[in-house]
Amino acid sequence: MKGAIKTIVGLVALPAVVLCWVASAEDDPGEKVDGGANSNGAMFRANLQRTGVYETDGVDELHGEKWKFEAEYPAISAPAICDGMVYVGAGSRLWVIDAETGEPEWMFKTRADVMSSPAVADGVVYFGSHDCHLYAVDVNTHRLKWAFKADGPVFSSPVVVDGVVYFGSFDKHLYAVHVDTGRRKWAFETGDGIPSSPAVEDGAAYFGSGDGNLYALDAEDGTKKWALKTGGVVGSSPAVAGGVVYVGSLDGHLYAVDAETGAEKWRFKTGADVVSSPAVSGAVVCVGSTDRHLYAVDLETGEEKWKFKTGGEIMCSPSVAAGLVYFGSDDGRLYAVDLATGKEVWKFSTGGSAAVSPAVEDGVIYFGSEDGHLYALH
Repeated sequence: MKGAIKTIVGLVALPAVVLCWVASAEDDPGEKVDGGANSNGAMFRANLQRTGVYETDGVDELHGEKWKFEAEYPAISAPAICDGMVYVGAGSRLWVIDAETGEPEWMFKTRADVMSSPAVADGVVYFGSHDCHLYAVDVNTHRLKWAFKADGPVFSSPVVVDGVVYFGSFDKHLYAVHVDTGRRKWAFETGDGIPSSPAVEDGAAYFGSGDGNLYALDAEDGTKKWALKTGGVVGSSPAVAGGVVYVGSLDGHLYAVDAETGAEKWRFKTGADVVSSPAVSGAVVCVGSTDRHLYAVDLETGEEKWKFKTGGEIMCSPSVAAGLVYFGSDDGRLYAVDLATGKEVWKFSTGGSAAVSPAVEDGVIYFGSEDGHLYALH
């Protein structure tokens, strides 16, 4: 196992006290944030449902690099795009980069790696750190609004819905925190660490846990609606579409689950672990596997429509825009594949594993590589 699998499996086993520091804005919340806005669009997997679909122009013909930013660290989070800025974690820093020029505008430093993809809502960027905090930083003043202290690293990417930010921690809890104060609304405990990023739809929060379960909670009070047991760690972030939740597991399967009842609709077996989060577009769900293939599966039947082989493990979560699916591989390449046929349209090589989910905005693809760079391709 390499890259993201080592990260997920290793961190699930971390004791709760690892990397945590003492200062906490749960007790001293700092400046108040005016809540209300959602992070829809400016977040990991493009929307609150985490479908990975970007409603924007894609890149059907690759012209090359628009720019690349040297982040200096191989650990780079999936980027989020908001108001002409790219928000991305690299090493212990959150960087904010001009989407047009690739020049850094400002950065915020934490005390450990920032692998949680940021979410931006109402002028505030939210992101987790392996120093056990979720941070809320004002995007105009660049000042800390508050920092919520968990008892374990925050790898999970936050989602903001109706004045509440939801995220998981390796202390085994999914948290709901008020964006206006940084104080806890509720916390739900699972049987192991939570690397999965929650999706929120129709008043429910869906997420996976290291205990092998896919959970559905009432987003208002944190009570359990249902849990589905898989055969492995669920580090994949669920996607919700058409009343169905799609999620991968380290047992090598992609699951389709009824969002209301938790009943399994079907499961699709790949040749190895599924760390990748699924993308759902039209009648197809796409997901990567460490067997080096990206799979396209029929939403209704759970049958394979096509598969595409790369030269390395696929731990990256695919993204879809304008009929193409974009994804990275441990072979160091970012691929663009026709969603309908599974045929390669183009590929781009980096100097390290491209295991980071790309973001798409106005005909530009943004993604990180373990070569220490954030790339913008057009």
